[in-house]
Amino acid sequence: MIRTGCRIFAALMLATPLLLVGPMVVAGLLGEAVAFAIAMGSLAAMILYQSAYNVEPHSTIRAEGAASAAWLGLCRPAVSRPQSTTNVWLVWCLAVPVALAGVHFLGQLTLTQLWDPAVDSAQQAARSERRDMIVNGGWFSGVVLIPVFVAAIPEEVQYRSLVLAVQRLLAGWSRIPDAVRGLAVLLAATVSVVTFALAHGGFGATNIVSAAVGGAIYTGLAAYTRSLWPAVVCHAAYNAIVISTTMF
Repeated sequence: MIRTGCRIFAALMLATPLLLVGPMVVAGLLGEAVAFAIAMGSLAAMILYQSAYNVEPHSTIRAEGAASAAWLGLCRPAVSRPQSTTNVWLVWCLAVPVALAGVHFLGQLTLTQLWDPAVDSAQQAARSERRDMIVNGGWFSGVVLIPVFVAAIPEEVQYRSLVLAVQRLLAGWSRIPDAVRGLAVLLAATVSVVTFALAHGGFGATNIVSAAVGGAIYTGLAAYTRSLWPAVVCHAAYNAIVISTTMF
Protein backbone atom coordinates (compact mmCIF):
# COMPACT_ATOMS: atom_id res chain seq x y z
CA MET A 1 0.00 0.00 0.00
CA ILE A 2 2.84 2.41 0.87
CA ARG A 3 4.62 1.63 -2.38
CA THR A 4 1.45 2.13 -4.40
CA GLY A 5 0.90 5.48 -2.70
CA CYS A 6 4.45 6.55 -3.51
CA ARG A 7 4.01 5.56 -7.14
CA ILE A 8 0.75 7.46 -7.48
CA PHE A 9 2.17 10.55 -5.78
CA ALA A 10 5.23 10.45 -8.03
CA ALA A 11 2.92 10.08 -11.04
CA LEU A 12 1.17 13.29 -10.02
CA MET A 13 4.54 15.03 -9.81
CA LEU A 14 5.37 13.79 -13.31
CA ALA A 15 1.97 14.78 -14.68
CA THR A 16 2.25 18.40 -13.57
CA PRO A 17 5.08 19.42 -15.94
CA LEU A 18 3.47 17.42 -18.75
CA LEU A 19 0.38 19.56 -18.31
CA LEU A 20 2.10 22.92 -17.97
CA VAL A 21 5.53 22.97 -19.61
CA GLY A 22 4.29 23.05 -23.22
CA PRO A 23 1.96 26.03 -22.70
CA MET A 24 4.66 27.79 -20.66
CA VAL A 25 7.17 27.46 -23.50
CA VAL A 26 4.66 28.77 -26.03
CA ALA A 27 4.00 31.71 -23.70
CA GLY A 28 7.71 32.54 -23.81
CA LEU A 29 8.52 31.22 -20.34
CA LEU A 30 11.25 28.81 -21.43
CA GLY A 31 13.52 29.33 -18.42
CA GLU A 32 10.66 29.02 -15.98
CA ALA A 33 9.40 25.90 -17.77
CA VAL A 34 12.80 24.20 -17.55
CA ALA A 35 13.21 25.10 -13.88
CA PHE A 36 9.70 23.88 -13.10
CA ALA A 37 10.23 20.58 -14.93
CA ILE A 38 13.53 20.00 -13.11
CA ALA A 39 11.97 20.78 -9.74
CA MET A 40 9.01 18.46 -10.23
CA GLY A 41 11.21 15.74 -11.70
CA SER A 42 13.57 15.97 -8.73
CA LEU A 43 10.66 15.70 -6.31
CA ALA A 44 9.35 12.66 -8.16
CA ALA A 45 12.83 11.09 -8.10
CA MET A 46 13.04 11.57 -4.32
CA ILE A 47 9.70 9.85 -3.85
CA LEU A 48 10.70 6.98 -6.14
CA TYR A 49 13.99 6.60 -4.26
CA GLN A 50 12.08 6.19 -1.01
CA SER A 51 9.76 3.67 -2.64
CA ALA A 52 12.64 1.69 -4.11
CA TYR A 53 14.98 1.46 -1.13
CA ASN A 54 12.94 2.14 2.01
CA VAL A 55 9.96 -0.11 1.31
CA GLU A 56 10.19 -3.89 1.45
CA PRO A 57 10.88 -5.72 -0.78
CA HIS A 58 13.53 -3.42 -2.23
CA SER A 59 13.27 -2.39 -5.85
CA THR A 60 15.10 -0.02 -8.21
CA ILE A 61 14.42 3.59 -9.13
CA ARG A 62 14.03 2.54 -12.76
CA ALA A 63 11.40 -0.06 -11.90
CA GLU A 64 9.57 2.35 -9.64
CA GLY A 65 9.70 5.05 -12.31
CA ALA A 66 8.17 2.72 -14.89
CA ALA A 67 5.47 1.66 -12.44
CA SER A 68 4.73 5.28 -11.58
CA ALA A 69 4.51 6.32 -15.24
CA ALA A 70 2.14 3.42 -15.84
CA TRP A 71 -0.41 5.09 -13.55
CA LEU A 72 -0.55 7.89 -16.13
CA GLY A 73 -0.76 5.39 -18.97
CA LEU A 74 2.79 6.13 -20.15
CA CYS A 75 3.57 2.51 -20.86
CA ARG A 76 3.61 -0.08 -23.63
CA PRO A 77 0.16 -0.80 -25.06
CA ALA A 78 -1.29 -4.04 -23.71
CA VAL A 79 -3.63 -5.74 -26.16
CA SER A 80 -5.37 -9.08 -25.84
CA ARG A 81 -3.72 -10.71 -28.85
CA PRO A 82 -0.07 -11.73 -28.33
CA GLN A 83 2.10 -9.54 -30.55
CA SER A 84 5.75 -8.64 -30.71
CA THR A 85 6.76 -5.36 -29.12
CA THR A 86 7.55 -3.87 -32.52
CA ASN A 87 4.17 -4.84 -33.95
CA VAL A 88 2.35 -3.46 -30.93
CA TRP A 89 4.01 -0.07 -31.28
CA LEU A 90 3.60 0.06 -35.07
CA VAL A 91 -0.04 -1.01 -35.03
CA TRP A 92 -1.38 0.70 -31.91
CA CYS A 93 0.87 3.76 -31.74
CA LEU A 94 1.03 4.53 -35.45
CA ALA A 95 -1.27 2.76 -37.91
CA VAL A 96 -4.52 2.61 -35.94
CA PRO A 97 -4.29 6.09 -34.33
CA VAL A 98 -3.39 7.83 -37.61
CA ALA A 99 -6.17 6.00 -39.46
CA LEU A 100 -8.71 6.99 -36.80
CA ALA A 101 -7.45 10.58 -36.92
CA GLY A 102 -8.11 10.58 -40.66
CA VAL A 103 -11.62 9.22 -40.18
CA HIS A 104 -12.28 11.82 -37.48
CA PHE A 105 -11.07 14.60 -39.77
CA LEU A 106 -13.34 13.46 -42.61
CA GLY A 107 -16.25 13.42 -40.20
CA GLN A 108 -15.35 16.90 -38.98
CA LEU A 109 -15.08 18.10 -42.58
CA THR A 110 -18.53 16.76 -43.36
CA LEU A 111 -19.98 18.33 -40.23
CA THR A 112 -18.53 21.75 -40.95
CA GLN A 113 -19.81 21.63 -44.53
CA LEU A 114 -23.29 20.81 -43.30
CA TRP A 115 -23.00 23.55 -40.68
CA ASP A 116 -21.88 26.02 -43.37
CA PRO A 117 -18.75 27.45 -41.72
CA ALA A 118 -18.64 30.29 -44.25
CA VAL A 119 -21.29 32.09 -42.22
CA ASP A 120 -20.42 30.68 -38.79
CA SER A 121 -18.39 33.29 -36.90
CA ALA A 122 -17.16 30.72 -34.38
CA GLN A 123 -15.77 28.50 -37.14
CA GLN A 124 -14.22 31.49 -38.88
CA ALA A 125 -12.48 32.42 -35.63
CA ALA A 126 -11.21 28.85 -35.27
CA ARG A 127 -9.78 28.82 -38.78
CA SER A 128 -8.18 32.23 -38.22
CA GLU A 129 -6.47 31.03 -35.04
CA ARG A 130 -5.14 27.93 -36.80
CA ARG A 131 -3.74 30.02 -39.64
CA ASP A 132 -2.04 32.29 -37.12
CA MET A 133 -0.32 29.28 -35.55
CA ILE A 134 1.44 28.58 -38.84
CA VAL A 135 1.95 32.17 -39.98
CA ASN A 136 3.42 33.30 -36.66
CA GLY A 137 5.24 30.17 -35.57
CA GLY A 138 6.03 28.42 -38.85
CA TRP A 139 4.95 25.02 -40.12
CA PHE A 140 6.98 23.03 -37.59
CA SER A 141 5.48 24.92 -34.68
CA GLY A 142 1.96 24.88 -36.08
CA VAL A 143 1.89 21.26 -37.21
CA VAL A 144 4.23 19.54 -34.72
CA LEU A 145 5.07 21.48 -31.57
CA ILE A 146 1.65 22.91 -30.75
CA PRO A 147 -0.43 19.83 -31.74
CA VAL A 148 1.85 17.49 -29.77
CA PHE A 149 3.27 19.37 -26.78
CA VAL A 150 0.62 22.03 -26.18
CA ALA A 151 -2.49 20.06 -27.10
CA ALA A 152 -2.15 16.28 -27.37
CA ILE A 153 0.15 15.37 -24.48
CA PRO A 154 -1.25 17.79 -21.85
CA GLU A 155 -4.87 17.13 -22.77
CA GLU A 156 -4.48 13.36 -22.88
CA VAL A 157 -2.78 13.38 -19.47
CA GLN A 158 -5.53 15.64 -18.15
CA TYR A 159 -8.53 13.79 -19.57
CA ARG A 160 -7.47 10.19 -20.23
CA SER A 161 -4.97 9.36 -17.50
CA LEU A 162 -7.75 9.34 -14.90
CA VAL A 163 -9.64 6.70 -16.90
CA LEU A 164 -6.53 4.54 -17.07
CA ALA A 165 -5.82 5.06 -13.37
CA VAL A 166 -9.35 3.91 -12.48
CA GLN A 167 -8.96 0.93 -14.78
CA ARG A 168 -5.59 0.05 -13.26
CA LEU A 169 -6.76 0.52 -9.68
CA LEU A 170 -9.82 -1.68 -10.08
CA ALA A 171 -7.83 -4.37 -11.88
CA GLY A 172 -5.99 -5.00 -8.62
CA TRP A 173 -9.18 -5.58 -6.64
CA SER A 174 -10.14 -9.15 -7.46
CA ARG A 175 -13.19 -9.15 -5.19
CA ILE A 176 -14.97 -6.50 -7.25
CA PRO A 177 -17.34 -8.02 -9.85
CA ASP A 178 -16.41 -7.45 -13.47
CA ALA A 179 -19.69 -5.62 -14.07
CA VAL A 180 -18.87 -3.10 -11.35
CA ARG A 181 -15.38 -2.60 -12.74
CA GLY A 182 -16.77 -2.02 -16.20
CA LEU A 183 -19.37 0.42 -14.92
CA ALA A 184 -16.76 2.42 -13.00
CA VAL A 185 -14.49 2.65 -16.03
CA LEU A 186 -17.46 3.61 -18.21
CA LEU A 187 -18.40 6.36 -15.77
CA ALA A 188 -14.83 7.70 -15.75
CA ALA A 189 -14.74 7.53 -19.55
CA THR A 190 -18.04 9.42 -19.82
CA VAL A 191 -16.79 12.17 -17.52
CA SER A 192 -13.59 12.34 -19.58
CA VAL A 193 -15.42 12.71 -22.90
CA VAL A 194 -17.97 15.24 -21.64
CA THR A 195 -15.44 17.49 -19.91
CA PHE A 196 -13.11 17.28 -22.90
CA ALA A 197 -15.91 18.30 -25.26
CA LEU A 198 -17.07 21.19 -23.09
CA ALA A 199 -13.50 22.44 -22.75
CA HIS A 200 -13.47 22.88 -26.55
CA GLY A 201 -16.62 24.97 -26.67
CA GLY A 202 -14.82 28.22 -27.38
CA PHE A 203 -15.40 27.89 -31.13
CA GLY A 204 -19.04 26.96 -31.15
CA ALA A 205 -21.28 23.90 -31.17
CA THR A 206 -19.55 22.27 -34.13
CA ASN A 207 -16.29 22.16 -32.23
CA ILE A 208 -18.01 20.66 -29.18
CA VAL A 209 -19.47 17.85 -31.29
CA SER A 210 -16.13 17.19 -32.97
CA ALA A 211 -14.33 17.22 -29.61
CA ALA A 212 -16.88 14.77 -28.20
CA VAL A 213 -16.25 12.39 -31.10
CA GLY A 214 -12.51 12.82 -30.71
CA GLY A 215 -12.73 12.35 -26.96
CA ALA A 216 -14.64 9.10 -27.44
CA ILE A 217 -12.01 7.86 -29.90
CA TYR A 218 -9.08 8.79 -27.66
CA THR A 219 -10.73 7.34 -24.56
CA GLY A 220 -11.58 4.12 -26.37
CA LEU A 221 -8.01 3.76 -27.63
CA ALA A 222 -6.56 4.40 -24.19
CA ALA A 223 -8.94 2.04 -22.40
CA TYR A 224 -8.53 -0.77 -24.93
CA THR A 225 -4.73 -0.63 -25.02
CA ARG A 226 -4.34 0.43 -21.35
CA SER A 227 -1.86 3.01 -22.60
CA LEU A 228 -1.95 6.74 -23.23
CA TRP A 229 0.35 6.68 -26.26
CA PRO A 230 -2.21 5.59 -28.89
CA ALA A 231 -4.52 8.40 -27.78
CA VAL A 232 -1.67 10.93 -27.85
CA VAL A 233 -0.69 9.93 -31.39
CA CYS A 234 -4.29 10.00 -32.62
CA HIS A 235 -4.95 13.37 -30.99
CA ALA A 236 -1.72 14.89 -32.33
CA ALA A 237 -2.32 13.51 -35.83
CA TYR A 238 -5.84 14.93 -35.93
CA ASN A 239 -4.69 18.35 -34.74
CA ALA A 240 -1.85 18.38 -37.25
CA ILE A 241 -4.22 17.51 -40.11
CA VAL A 242 -6.74 20.17 -39.10
CA ILE A 243 -4.14 22.91 -38.69
CA SER A 244 -2.23 22.09 -41.88
CA THR A 245 -5.35 21.88 -44.06
CA THR A 246 -6.53 25.26 -42.77
CA MET A 247 -3.96 26.91 -45.03
CA PHE A 248 -5.56 25.49 -48.19
